[in-house]
Amino acid sequence: MLIQVKTNKMEDRMKRKQITFKELTRISDLNNERYNRNVYVKKLSEEYGFDNDWKMIVEPIMEHNHFMGEPIESHVRCFVYTTENKPLRYSKTGYVPKIRLIQDMSWNQYNSLVDVELNTSL
Repeated sequence: MLIQVKTNKMEDRMKRKQITFKELTRISDLNNERYNRNVYVKKLSEEYGFDNDWKMIVEPIMEHNHFMGEPIESHVRCFVYTTENKPLRYSKTGYVPKIRLIQDMSWNQYNSLVDVELNTSL
């Protein structure tokens, strides 16, 4: 008989998630001066014209526990990226290129996001 045991290993917690630009803005604002890596959403909005419903992928990179060299609570460092060149109304170039950003977030913030299969269309 095969018994499956759930573990709390990092790889068990590392799933790709979906985030809207509105959620990314909220998390980035909350985490400013709390974690080392934050997306500058205002610049993104100005450059590419993201609206609040724009969806991106969150991919965990590593568990992290420092802020400016000082130990803090464990949190997750993630890539945040677009998946395709989608047209945007307000973009200076008319489309958003594939971009990849880095955002640190608490485990609670990360776990609150929707799981997504990478081949799922956003």
